[in-house]
Amino acid sequence: MSARGVAWCSSLMVLGIVLMPSTASAASCSGNRTASGFAFTCDTAIAGTADVAPDSSNGSGFSLAYDAAVTDGSITQPAGLTCRARGRGSRGLLACSGARIEAGQRVIGKVTLTDSNPCSAKASLTAFLFGYTNPDTSDNTLDAGPLGACPAGGGGGPVPPSGGGSVPPGSGPVGPRTPPRTPACSKGLHYDASQRKCVANRPGCKRGFTYKAKRRKCVANKPKCRKGSGNNGKRSCRKVAGRPGSPGRR
Repeated sequence: MSARGVAWCSSLMVLGIVLMPSTASAASCSGNRTASGFAFTCDTAIAGTADVAPDSSNGSGFSLAYDAAVTDGSITQPAGLTCRARGRGSRGLLACSGARIEAGQRVIGKVTLTDSNPCSAKASLTAFLFGYTNPDTSDNTLDAGPLGACPAGGGGGPVPPSGGGSVPPGSGPVGPRTPPRTPACSKGLHYDASQRKCVANRPGCKRGFTYKAKRRKCVANKPKCRKGSGNNGKRSCRKVAGRPGSPGRR
């Protein structure tokens, strides 16, 4: 390097300006997901919120775009990251940021989708890398593409990303699903699944009576009479002889 070039670099260092090298050709991320979780790793550090100036065009953290609505999500590894679910309709986004994620650090998280078959929803990763310059956008955005498909059955923890080592048993964000527990209700109430709350029990009615919710009591059943030929075809009931105290009708 010429003496003029050395002097120019020295002046930049004196001013406190650090030139971040471009790694556009080397940066990459890979990972997999499950029905309610994901895992990935990048070979370049992901920028933290403290690494990006407020007025900069660069971003921090990462985001996962799903072909389904996202209602919630969080990171179980590493610590220091917070997530926010955004989007509406059939498209959702889980955006996470916080501390810097070092190169090669495996990220494990969980996500909740409204799709009845979460494994059918595609998930695409976008990472904001530290010291990276995208040649097309001139910022630090890396479109890493879709995560790997769910494993057979769609359950269990996330499949370890390539080069990220194995995931210890039980360390994944999701385990075998257990049936939801029915909430306990106080005496005189029972849980109504359609209303998702405890409602009052209906009182038992003796034979010949039916409970009427609007009147909140048991009322006598009305007799069901066959349509006769007389009385202009209208329904009519006629008493017939029967046992004492139990008049018959027809």
